[in-house]
Amino acid sequence: MSDPDDKRSSGQRKALVGYGRPPTDHQFRKGTSGNPRGRPKKSPRPSKAADGDTRLADLVMQEAYRQIQIRENGKLEELPMIQAVLRSLGVAAVKGSHRAQLAITSLVQAVEQRTLNERQAMFEAGIEYKRGWEEIFELCDSRGEPRPEPVPHPDDILIDARAGVVIFNGPVDDNQKAAWDQALERRTASLHEIEEYKRDIENEPELRRVYEDEIAHEQRLADLIGSRIPDEQTRRVPGFNIYEWREKQGKDKERRERLRQIRDSGSA
Repeated sequence: MSDPDDKRSSGQRKALVGYGRPPTDHQFRKGTSGNPRGRPKKSPRPSKAADGDTRLADLVMQEAYRQIQIRENGKLEELPMIQAVLRSLGVAAVKGSHRAQLAITSLVQAVEQRTLNERQAMFEAGIEYKRGWEEIFELCDSRGEPRPEPVPHPDDILIDARAGVVIFNGPVDDNQKAAWDQALERRTASLHEIEEYKRDIENEPELRRVYEDEIAHEQRLADLIGSRIPDEQTRRVPGFNIYEWREKQGKDKERRERLRQIRDSGSA
């Protein structure tokens, strides 16, 4: 929907506002370079030495994760070589090796620090992403324009300030969104089929057993999808956490299965 007051003198309509399409007030002005520093210099082509380094790195990683067998507590165990090295280092540290203790402590501290840095970067990026889209939504609302549907949708992102983490309650890219939508459509179809089979039982009671088997199949499918993929209305409730929700769905599924087994054993 266009606002006549925002039309340029040339009569052109303003562009839609959305991700990658900022409001006209924030676009580059005509005649002004978007890159005042000029074109960046081209990166030099990788040399043969760089190609050799890449091949060496590939070999190192391949060897590090090669499966080997070790004997521990009288039992053979298969695990990546790097894991076996770390385990041996940890055993030496426990036995009192000062060098091993320093090495394993440094490794753990480095991994913990990198994890913390990545989590902090993700947290800040999540906040900025949500803030940016909220501004675009407010602008669309003020102009009477429909809101865009970005993926991931900001309403599907939970910023847990207490834990300092970002939780994606919805699909994170277009491929995952298509898969989620298809699964939810299949669940809706299963629920519809269940109602149809129930009506068929009333019309054809002699085929009750057949229809009951079909109902059980469709119900299992609907329960499986429903326990893993929340619909849009569910996942966009403020404070929704998909991991807590899935855990609860799993417990509810186990409880329903126990009740079904008790009911089936009583009717047998």
